[in-house]
Amino acid sequence: MIGIWRQVMLGQFPGIHARAHLVLILRGGQADVGVHRVAFRLEQADGTVLMEHGGEIQLREPPAGLSEVEAPGIIVIDLPFQHPGEHAVVVQIDGREAARLPITAVRVPAQPPVGGQLH
Repeated sequence: MIGIWRQVMLGQFPGIHARAHLVLILRGGQADVGVHRVAFRLEQADGTVLMEHGGEIQLREPPAGLSEVEAPGIIVIDLPFQHPGEHAVVVQIDGREAARLPITAVRVPAQPPVGGQLH
């Protein structure tokens, strides 16, 4: 899992960062052939889980002459944030943590109306 962004900006909290894309590439060899449970969740810094999803993936044998096979996936999700601060997207494979991507949620300052004055 590669993190392209480390910070998300929201106008208010609680809030949603809509249409985040989680890109995974699972790699495995002969010993990994079979069905695996893949889950991901959004956690606050204190470990509170804000959102969790999961499913299964079938890894097939690598083609002749190769020792590994790759299973790519793109997941489009809305990330719910209760408050600003440190969070993490955590990916688990078969119940074990495989990747952790830290994310900081920040509040975007309110913009004055166009042509308006600041007081």
